[in-house]
Amino acid sequence: MRSARCLSIIITVSTLTRQAPRLLDGIRLSHIGDFRNKGYCFGNLNKSITTQLKLTTGATTGKNPTLETIHEGSVRMEQHPEYEETIKQIKAAGFEIRISNEAYVDVKEVVDLNGNVLRVEKVLYVQENMRYLDLEHEFGHIKQLQRFGNTIPPTHRMVERSDGSLKNAPNQQGVLTTWQNTITEYHNRLDEFIRLYERGASLELLKEHAQGVELWLQAYRKKGLKDGYSQTQKQWSQNYFPDIHELQSRYFDIVKVLE
Repeated sequence: MRSARCLSIIITVSTLTRQAPRLLDGIRLSHIGDFRNKGYCFGNLNKSITTQLKLTTGATTGKNPTLETIHEGSVRMEQHPEYEETIKQIKAAGFEIRISNEAYVDVKEVVDLNGNVLRVEKVLYVQENMRYLDLEHEFGHIKQLQRFGNTIPPTHRMVERSDGSLKNAPNQQGVLTTWQNTITEYHNRLDEFIRLYERGASLELLKEHAQGVELWLQAYRKKGLKDGYSQTQKQWSQNYFPDIHELQSRYFDIVKVLE
């Protein structure tokens, strides 16, 4: 059980939207052990992160290419030697790539006025010059969606009017829910942290990502699993992300080594 001691961080929901993971970059602790063991909690921050875009990351601008930045993935994505191959795999998965101010995966289901599916638009939005590891994060979400087979849940559903314009569909059943996104994001962040550790990333980079894991761990427990009280949500997690507990155990083991 976490200590009652709490680091209170009050941030408005409008600021948090699309930015919550990146906000953690300003929280610098002496070492990862402090973050895990001192019982820090995030007050309203933990409650509000689920308002952000689904399947997103707090992408930041990449660094100049060096042996270290290329190796750990903090280099600008376009200058990473595996960039072109990664883009090829993303396109092979059926995703168009568009430039945006945010980095996120978007699966938009477009229906007619009667609710019949007209098309599904799958787009990966990326920021120019963002880190290659942020591209990997979003590709991780695309790989997660492949776990659903032919029943990939859209991130949102829109109705196409007769004039071609779009509006939110009244029926959002089957769309990736907030609690499902929380489980999905936590799983992806665990996988990302382990990948960076095994790659030999710098301690600074591991600290950054450990903070993100801890944030989503709290959201996963409270929102994703309702503190273990929702059997339906626990079963969903087990069905699509049966490896989440193994990844979590691996993460905790790594953090102990780094303390």
